[in-house]
Amino acid sequence: MARYRQSKQRTLILNFLQATREHPTAAMVFHRVRGQWPRLSLGTVYRNLNILTDQGQIQRLGGEGRLSRYDACLQAHGHFTCLRCGAVHDIFLGREDVQRLTRDWPGRHLARDLRLEYRGTCARCRTESPHFSGGGKNELKRKRHKNRA
Repeated sequence: MARYRQSKQRTLILNFLQATREHPTAAMVFHRVRGQWPRLSLGTVYRNLNILTDQGQIQRLGGEGRLSRYDACLQAHGHFTCLRCGAVHDIFLGREDVQRLTRDWPGRHLARDLRLEYRGTCARCRTESPHFSGGGKNELKRKRHKNRA
């Protein structure tokens, strides 16, 4: 792991991530931290998020064509991602749960980490639109098609 000199920008970014539970994107971090450091650039935010991830101080969430989100909570936990609004919520696991999920691997596999993600419709979206099934892009296409008819 490369060593990096600590910077004021990186400290502000890390402090922001440690103080929030909303799992922000790089753009969200940029807009929030820029109020404390007006000359901050989006490129600086991306660079520092990559450094913090490489150093193991934060984790990057995302994949499958989704925007990366960042989380400074390093204790064992999973996530629930709402397919409608994109909100990400923490799901905390007990020590026994983590041990059960990572023991007795078949063959000689060696797991580096565990990523547990549930996907569906969050409570707020279910309350606002009880008929939304959580079907993601296909659900939105059906709604648009239905509205044209």
